[in-house]
Amino acid sequence: MGEVTYVSGRVLDARGEPLRNALVEIWQCDAHGVYLHTADTANRAKQDKQFQGFGRFLTGTGGEYLFRTIKPVPYVPRTPHIHYKVRRGGQELLTTQLYIQGHPGNAGDGVWKGLKTDADRDAVTKPFVALPGAKAGELAVKFDLVLGVTPEA
Repeated sequence: MGEVTYVSGRVLDARGEPLRNALVEIWQCDAHGVYLHTADTANRAKQDKQFQGFGRFLTGTGGEYLFRTIKPVPYVPRTPHIHYKVRRGGQELLTTQLYIQGHPGNAGDGVWKGLKTDADRDAVTKPFVALPGAKAGELAVKFDLVLGVTPEA
């Protein structure tokens, strides 16, 4: 269930160089606003049993990643978003979220509002657009993950 979306990008170090062998993890709620979580017994009946809810991708030499997921949906009290974590060599390098550009719920979301500047919000808020040539209405979004420090090889 939901709008199929291809989320892609690159993991880049502080110099803008691609980072190879970075583990990119995403997780999000399903089309009903339910997370796949063993402790969430209240929403289990609404849960989309066909939705995995998370993914992992190990970057190649160009630092690229790609996920096939769904366009995130809102749930109380959050605006739509996808969680991200980047790890390499057992070290956590980045935790962030991806938001939908232009979504009316963004302005009321505590986490999104907590970002300090418009530039910070713009860095994590991207357009979800129709995938050119898609026959089933799939969407695409590009979200590069830029690390604030250059990790050691």
